[in-house]
Amino acid sequence: MSTESSGDSEYESDTGPRDNPRCSNFENNEPVKNGFECTERGSNIRALNRKGRAICRIVSAHGWTLSQIMHIFRVPEKPISKALKNLYSPNDDTGKDYDFVDAEFRKKFPPLKYARGHIVPSPSINTGQDPSGDGGDDPSNSFQSNSTLKRPLANENQGTWHLVKKPRYDYLSQAPHPLPHQFFQPKHSPELLSFLKDVRGLDLSKHVDLFIDRGLQDVAALRLMATWERAKLEETLAREFMGSAEKLAGRKGLTALEVISLELAIRALSSRKTA
Repeated sequence: MSTESSGDSEYESDTGPRDNPRCSNFENNEPVKNGFECTERGSNIRALNRKGRAICRIVSAHGWTLSQIMHIFRVPEKPISKALKNLYSPNDDTGKDYDFVDAEFRKKFPPLKYARGHIVPSPSINTGQDPSGDGGDDPSNSFQSNSTLKRPLANENQGTWHLVKKPRYDYLSQAPHPLPHQFFQPKHSPELLSFLKDVRGLDLSKHVDLFIDRGLQDVAALRLMATWERAKLEETLAREFMGSAEKLAGRKGLTALEVISLELAIRALSSRKTA
């Protein structure tokens, strides 16, 4: 039986009523109708109550990304990111997350040890809307692109997507209608594998899972990156494929030479498209 109260041992936001999503919001990739304002106190943004944080972690375990969850909740990045990392103080007892959701959530998003096949699939690539609010300030958790999202990046026509490091699942943006989601083995396109086999003479195909973890499951996503400003592309590739985020993920990243070659190969995709 679900509960709305976390007791004295876990943090409960005091920012007033909020509209936590239902299962139907995730099934239809539909944001909640009543978003809520975030209240800043010092360096903290308090927005999610205990139930909301539980929902974030539960759907994240089923492959929903940071940006997708932001889209459904209609809140900025920082509260969602803190919930996923369990950074609220005192920390939540994540083993009790399912005590805070209803029976429908437990059925559609069961604990992974009980899950069979895909339940409520995470959305797919390149469409959707960005939630309102500040995107936060944790560079290890943001991955930016000029997709169809609304928030500007390098210019008014560019938008943003965000990534959270978590094994096995695809990490990209939202779609208006969810597509089937592979539960245990993410797929990549043959075109991506072909591209990685010859990155300016280097074979990076052994790193294909790393690209999938970053939400780059096909060459179309790389072509979007090819339109970025040079400094933004250099910074993002170094951070996401060679930087500290990779160490946290426990997987060996690309070398400096491989990152430089990858940048040049991605930039060449833009020239190839317009040629």
